[in-house]
Amino acid sequence: MTLRLPSAAPHLTTPQTAVLESIAGFVPPDAVANDALPAAWGVDDAWVRRRTGIGERHRAAPGVATGDLALEAARRALAVAGRPLVDAVIVATSTPDRPMPAMAPRLATRLGLGGTAAWDVSAACSGFVYGLAAAVGALNSGCADRVLLVTAEVYSTLLDPRDRSAGILFGDGAAAVVLRRGERGEPGSVLALDLGSDGSGEDLIQVPGGGALERARSDEYAPDDRYFRMRGREVFQHAVTRMTQSAQTVLKRASWAAEDVDRFCAHQANARILSAVGDRIPVPPDRHITNIERVGNTGAASIPLALADAAAWGELHAGQRVLLTAFGAGLTWGSAVLVWPELPSVPRIEAVDLAVDAGADLVVDAGADLAVVAGADLAADAVADLAVGAATDSAVGVAADPAVDAAVGAVDDLAVSAAAEAITDAVADPTVGTAADPAMGAVADPAAGTATDPALDAHPDPAEDSAPDSSVQIPIV
Repeated sequence: MTLRLPSAAPHLTTPQTAVLESIAGFVPPDAVANDALPAAWGVDDAWVRRRTGIGERHRAAPGVATGDLALEAARRALAVAGRPLVDAVIVATSTPDRPMPAMAPRLATRLGLGGTAAWDVSAACSGFVYGLAAAVGALNSGCADRVLLVTAEVYSTLLDPRDRSAGILFGDGAAAVVLRRGERGEPGSVLALDLGSDGSGEDLIQVPGGGALERARSDEYAPDDRYFRMRGREVFQHAVTRMTQSAQTVLKRASWAAEDVDRFCAHQANARILSAVGDRIPVPPDRHITNIERVGNTGAASIPLALADAAAWGELHAGQRVLLTAFGAGLTWGSAVLVWPELPSVPRIEAVDLAVDAGADLVVDAGADLAVVAGADLAADAVADLAVGAATDSAVGVAADPAVDAAVGAVDDLAVSAAAEAITDAVADPTVGTAADPAMGAVADPAAGTATDPALDAHPDPAEDSAPDSSVQIPIV
């Protein structure tokens, strides 16, 4: 397969930029371990870990929507920052509470920030990097002095209950950062960005139904078209190529070499793809930031959630040079670099006993105003008990249709797994996947026209026939 690679995009660099002031994350308390997955899926812990690197994923409780997770992450980030005045709120998600209106205005109101600029960003798993670019633009334009960027996903509302390929992979979670206007070169400043897209791949990762197309052409859609779908093998090739290219581009823009990178955090899609991209940039494994084993793939929230997790555990230190890269539906991709700042103590993402400071009473607009009492615990089960907007938010989830066909996707997991192993093996070979490899020269050179990597077109490995079901597709992002 041949990928068309675009020429270098304009540099997104200015004298002033966004500076990271705080970060925090949140995952619902309900953790679903591999051994607790539905027996009908025919998978065990070893099988899932071998193909994805995931040991468990978190699920939002019934009645808890994306906006509720976003609220908790936002409160935490604001608390870490000392509750500063925020002029704009940006929400990046691909699982909004409803098609319209955007989530950000309601979130701003629930935070007591009504009247501020607020809007959503829809770039799927690239959402955090695209959100950073939006924040830089808002700050540089003078629209805001400080921005709250929130990423949140409740992918469990989009998963086909009979599709184990996606079910084993995705988790629910949220993360948020507070950014202020500052100078390039300050600790925490976003030094360079790279963004890209390719709409010709729109059908590789999608939820086919639920939009205007379904309403306009209802006869072309079935009930299960409201579930998440992916063509795994093709996505794998795009993800590796695009993230590698974008990461190398942003490093050039920042005048960094790969060896200058202290910490590398990619979209937490799949352990194999993380390893492959890291090796191709290249960044040694001991510099990778990953928490996919504990939270799975959390979409737009995955990068900031991993960063918040690392910061909470003391694995990120002031002065470290950090490289971020992501890839998602659209197709979209993007990368960013920054020097990690000295931050106040960051709470652990699983913490459920945080309290609202006195004097920070918040009123939640839930159809029936519900005041959050100062000092009350913001435990996840409390968030669930709020049942915010229950009359409307409950419509976000899509009920399982018993008629949904259990066979999902046309690509079996053997091909995806083999492609993953082939590229990982090829990366281990110093003659493959480097700037010296003509097939991947376009990755090292953003101006290159096309590139084809034989390692990504590998045929299924017969050794993989031990999979419980050879018809299942393992999605990557």
